[in-house]
Amino acid sequence: MNDVLSPLLTSLLFGIDEAGDRESVRRYAFQWIDEDRFLGLLGDYLRRQEPFDIDMLESLAAHSIELIDEKGVFACVSAAAFQYDKAANLQLIDKVFMPAISYLTDNQKYNWIDYTLGVSNGVLVTALTETQAQRLLYSFVGVSEVGYQEDTLLAVVAERFPGLALDFFEARIQRELDGSGLHFDPIPFSLHTLRGPLSAHPQLVIATARRWFERERTNHEYRGGRLLCNVFPALAEIAVLLARRRALMRACSAAGQSPSAINCNRWSWLSFNNKKGAETASSGLPTRK
Repeated sequence: MNDVLSPLLTSLLFGIDEAGDRESVRRYAFQWIDEDRFLGLLGDYLRRQEPFDIDMLESLAAHSIELIDEKGVFACVSAAAFQYDKAANLQLIDKVFMPAISYLTDNQKYNWIDYTLGVSNGVLVTALTETQAQRLLYSFVGVSEVGYQEDTLLAVVAERFPGLALDFFEARIQRELDGSGLHFDPIPFSLHTLRGPLSAHPQLVIATARRWFERERTNHEYRGGRLLCNVFPALAEIAVLLARRRALMRACSAAGQSPSAINCNRWSWLSFNNKKGAETASSGLPTRK
C-alpha cells in the first residue's frame, strides 16, 4: 500500500470486505500492524467493521501503545467503545480499553476525550468496575476545563459511583493548590448531565464540600461552594438572599439605625420570593441624614 493512497485505505478495506475477500483484508491488516503502518486508519476501519475481528483490534492496540502512536491509541479507544455498544464483550475492556487508558494516563494525555468517539455516550463505561472507573476518571483529571463530554462521562460513572466523581474534583483542587495544574478551573462554572446523579446524594456532596472547606478555606467559594451551587441551584438563590441581607444590615448599621427598624427579616424573605419586591426593598435603604 502506497502512503500517498493511505487516505483511501479504510474505503478500500470496506470495499474488499463487501467483495467477499475478507481473508485478504485480514492478511494485509496484520502485515501493516507488524510493520507499524497505518495504525490510526486501521483503528477507524475496525470501529465500523462487521463482523468484528477482536483479535485484530487487540494486536493493533498493543502495537500502538508500544510505539506511542497517539492516533492509533485514540482510534483503538473509539473502536472498543463502538464495538462494545454492538456486542458487550469484556475482552474489549480488559485487552483494549483499559490498557489504552493506562497509556493515556502515563503520558498525561488529559484531553484524549476530544480525539475519541463514542466513549462518553456509550455503554462500555457502564460495565467498568469501580477500580476501572477510578482509573478512567484519573486519565483526564488534568484537563484544562471540564467540558460537556467530560461532564457526561463523569455522570455515567456517578450513576453507580458518585464518590468517584467527587474524588475527581478533589484531585483537581489539589492540583491547583500544589501548583501542578496551572491555568485550569478545578470546578466548572456549571454542570449539566452530572448534576442529576450527584443531586441524588445530598449528604455525600455536602459532607465532601464541608471537608474541602475545613481543609482549605481560602477561595472556597470557587471550589466547594461552586460545586454545591452547581449541584443544588436553589442554594445559589439562597446565597444571593443572604448576601443581600448582609448588605442591608451593613447599610442599616452605617446609617445608625437598627436593622429591626425596617424589618430586615421580612425584606429578606420577600426578596427571595419576589425579585421585584427585592428591588423595591433594596431601593428603600435608609440614608444618613
